[in-house]
Amino acid sequence: MNVKKVAKVLSVSLGGLFLAFLVYANWEEKPLSADVPPMSLVILSAAQPIDSLQFEQVQTWLSEQPGVRAVGGQAADQQLAISIDPNETAGQNLLGALQTQGYAFKPTTFAAADPNTPQCPVPMEYIQAFQKITYAFNFR
Repeated sequence: MNVKKVAKVLSVSLGGLFLAFLVYANWEEKPLSADVPPMSLVILSAAQPIDSLQFEQVQTWLSEQPGVRAVGGQAADQQLAISIDPNETAGQNLLGALQTQGYAFKPTTFAAADPNTPQCPVPMEYIQAFQKITYAFNFR
């Protein structure tokens, strides 16, 4: 008899939690970014100065490569910003392909964040997983 009572309380509690999560997931419309495929950004710098004509040739050649979504940059800065699909290609693959074409580029390095600043204690993978589950239960 006690087992039935505990099972009933547990099932009502879990049902209530699920219903609350369903209301939370549908409280707002999911953002447009929820349906965007994954993207990575690769920023490369020219190892040696190149003129604007060669820079445009590099941009055109890169934009024709598989997995590359967009290429941008300015010859004055000697930097390229490449938007890629991480499921199709990687930044190292593009860097190697550029070098086989005779163009000398290297990955751009940026200053790292100060490790003493406050950081989120929850790993980003957990937050993204929760967002995906929320979007899956959003029926709007």
